[in-house]
Amino acid sequence: MQNRDRLQILGERLREARENRGLSQTALSHLVGKSKQLVSAWEAGRAEITLGSLLTVARVLGVGLDWLLLNDGKAGEKLIAPVGSIVPFVTPRQLIQLAHKKLDPHHVDRRLQAFLDLSSEAFAIANPDDAMSTPTGDLGKGEILVFDNDRAFAPGDLVFAVVLADNGTKLPEPLAVFRRYRPLSSSGSPYQLAPENTNWPTITVAKTPDAKLLGCLVATMRSRRPED
Repeated sequence: MQNRDRLQILGERLREARENRGLSQTALSHLVGKSKQLVSAWEAGRAEITLGSLLTVARVLGVGLDWLLLNDGKAGEKLIAPVGSIVPFVTPRQLIQLAHKKLDPHHVDRRLQAFLDLSSEAFAIANPDDAMSTPTGDLGKGEILVFDNDRAFAPGDLVFAVVLADNGTKLPEPLAVFRRYRPLSSSGSPYQLAPENTNWPTITVAKTPDAKLLGCLVATMRSRRPED
């Protein structure tokens, strides 16, 4: 088989596997740490792919190297279990839009691979402030945080929330915050969103419509952020 034909078949397989995972070329490029232009060239058969990159792509897409390289069998027969979950990597503005159902999470191009089995409501975000920063520097501004909303919230949970009103007073605009959940009654409402850093104020949510809890912290990641 000529090299050009081999690259063409590999590119077609890469595109098929990517589409089966519901990823855009941009999202895949973020996950494997390459440019969108290079991913596009791989799929078009215009560029070679290194073994290291191929192994990473196969792991992210959940396909076997034999299917990718040997043109052997059907995609479904060669699928392997992907490692962890691929979650939207959102900005605070996007998170507010998601909370108000003004944005479909599938339309968020930036993605991050979390090495955990997470629900469809999981997301990742760069910590927007240092309100939860500890004396050792953990949970500081810019650290990548992964949240999931697969269980009921418990006192002391570290949560991400979109707040519309503080202590009954409507805020000028919705605020996306990372805080500790502190219920003030057995019913769960009212509750406080408390910082670790005393330079930041505690937010009091007087009634349920004043804020939306979006998920509990399940992981932190110190790797580089996906490209914008």
